Amino acid sequence: NLGPAEDPTLISIPLDAEVGPSVSLVPNTVYVAWDQATGAYRPAQLMAIARRRGHVIGELTPVGWPKGVRFRLCTSHSERLQRYEIELEPGTEVPRAGLRLELAVANSQQRVELTLLPEELSHSPPLGTQAD
Repeated sequence: NLGPAEDPTLISIPLDAEVGPSVSLVPNTVYVAWDQATGAYRPAQLMAIARRRGHVIGELTPVGWPKGVRFRLCTSHSERLQRYEIELEPGTEVPRAGLRLELAVANSQQRVELTLLPEELSHSPPLGTQAD
C-alpha cells in the first residue's frame, strides 16, 4: 500500500519479489585440511539451508566439478536443512587460489557456488604484515 492509511487516494499494488537465494551453503568457503597419514585431504562438511519459507531443498547436483572431488548427502535434518560432505580422492590437488565449485538446485533455476581452499590459507597473516 502506498500512502498513509487515512489517505482516500490510497492504492494497492501487488508485488512478487524474492530477495536473495532460496538455498544457501554454509560455509560457502570451505577449508580442507591435509592429512599426512593418508596423503589426502580430510573430508569437509557444510550445510544447505532453505531460506525461503515453505521451500524444500531438492537434490544438489555438482556442475562441471573436477575429477576426484565428490559431494554426498550425510544427513537430512529437515526439508529445509541438510548436511553434506565433500571428499577429495588421494592425488587431488587444491590450488592456493582455490577451487570454485558450482551446484545446481533441483526444481529451480538456482545455482549455488562454494570455494575450496587449502587449510593453511585460513591461517595466513593479516594483510599488510609479513610472516617470518
